[in-house]
Amino acid sequence: MYSALLKALNIERRESGMVSLLVFQSFFIGIFTLSLEISATTLFMEEYGKELLGSAYLFSGLIGMVLTGIFSFLQSRIRYSTLITLNLIVITILTFAMWLSFDYTTSEWLVFGIFSLTTALFILSLVAFSGMAGRLFTLRQGKRLFSIIDSGLVFGMILFSLSIPFVLEVLPDIKDLMLIGAISIFLAFIIQTITTIRHNVNESDTENEDEEKAESVGLGKFISNKYIRLLSFFVMLGMIALFFTAYNFLTYLLKVILTAQLNSGGSFLR
Repeated sequence: MYSALLKALNIERRESGMVSLLVFQSFFIGIFTLSLEISATTLFMEEYGKELLGSAYLFSGLIGMVLTGIFSFLQSRIRYSTLITLNLIVITILTFAMWLSFDYTTSEWLVFGIFSLTTALFILSLVAFSGMAGRLFTLRQGKRLFSIIDSGLVFGMILFSLSIPFVLEVLPDIKDLMLIGAISIFLAFIIQTITTIRHNVNESDTENEDEEKAESVGLGKFISNKYIRLLSFFVMLGMIALFFTAYNFLTYLLKVILTAQLNSGGSFLR
């Protein structure tokens, strides 16, 4: 039956171990992403409404650019296995710290900072994960396997979405979803550690060093590339569409929260 499953998914037996580890890691990254996003977004909308939503998205984008820039800078200077290990350790510590911070401060900017940091942490975890997957498989293997690996992320988010009503019945407060996120990203870290021990993710560091030096170009030449400009344009359009979609959804969410508060005579969030 196992062989039939591998054949149906077009996975070779020698690839099955790596694929399984990556699917499980992406599964926990999916739970981490959604748990953090739900808690941060709900707390933000109750605290600030829609007035500071645009500023929060702008600040979140700036944080994401800075953190991914630091990641790219370090990627060419330290071993990739070390970098992605430090990456998930930092994300795990920050997530735990965000959850604990509510017990130590009542600053009005706490929720704003957590909301702004959420997207950046997700991007960092995904960038490192995608880079590791790209180093473990060739381009031809990637065409077959990356969609299977990414299915773990989607399945984790769907499963957690369906379980939210039951989870909120158990948790004392909406902020405790961050604890679930912290545990999930820690489990992803454990799986990633197993992967880096069993498989070499540093091979391309030495093999492609000369090639990367030869292909390095200046910023001017990079911007003058028509393909890069066109790709950047479509990415910008996608992000603008995402912003307006999220803004409309969160504005509607705020109305739902306020209606629930009026009907219950108290706070909708515990």
